[in-house]
Amino acid sequence: MKNFKIFLLGNPQIYVNKENINDKLSSKAFGLLLYLAANRGKKFSRDKLADMFWGESGYESSSYNLRYNLWALKKVIDDDGNSEKLIISDKNSISINPNVECSIDIDEYIDFDFNVENTGIDRLIFLKNLYRGNFLESFIVKKCFDFNDWIFFEREKYQRIYFKVLDNLLNRYSKNEDFQNSIELLNEMIKINPLNEDLYEKLIRNYLKIGDRNRAMHVYKKCISVLREELNISPKESFKLLYSEICDNSDIP
Repeated sequence: MKNFKIFLLGNPQIYVNKENINDKLSSKAFGLLLYLAANRGKKFSRDKLADMFWGESGYESSSYNLRYNLWALKKVIDDDGNSEKLIISDKNSISINPNVECSIDIDEYIDFDFNVENTGIDRLIFLKNLYRGNFLESFIVKKCFDFNDWIFFEREKYQRIYFKVLDNLLNRYSKNEDFQNSIELLNEMIKINPLNEDLYEKLIRNYLKIGDRNRAMHVYKKCISVLREELNISPKESFKLLYSEICDNSDIP
């Protein structure tokens, strides 16, 4: 029986029995498989898929292109004639075969429990490490506007879940006074949400906990600069009070 692994977080990767098949597929056949994998459990009409990937063509042409790319796709992934097919299709619909062993990384995120108390720290670390990058990072298909719009919204969705994972993990590290790991997470969270003052404040306080006032001051100045350049505003007054805390017993100007 064939084994399939599909990675949708970061640059997409598809493996069949540990062999990467990315280069064996056209961009639209690749996109079609990624779309079906991300929506495992759903059936899609042939008309919808034909319109999504070949909508600029007429009905006959788009239907033919779907049939051809589906044939090419099946030839690459289901070519031995012995295993159950990963993609099942009939005259009306196309979907991922639920009976085929197929590991898809986003399944772990879909099943994520947002209840902090019910999510162990090992599970949170696993989810953090699983996130290799944004959903289908840097992947687009030319002239497939509906497909590319779908990527955009899915990317935002999984980034929100990832941010929640980091926030939950940060709560655990904070309770354990694990300042170094908290600093690492906060820097990652600021990359995702660079306009969140609270993240900068937490990062500053963690640097102060380990006695690194120079880095704390660097973060303080960075926050002020980002808010001024991006929003043309100043930080709230409570944030400005951090300046005296950073400079306390310090020669920082």
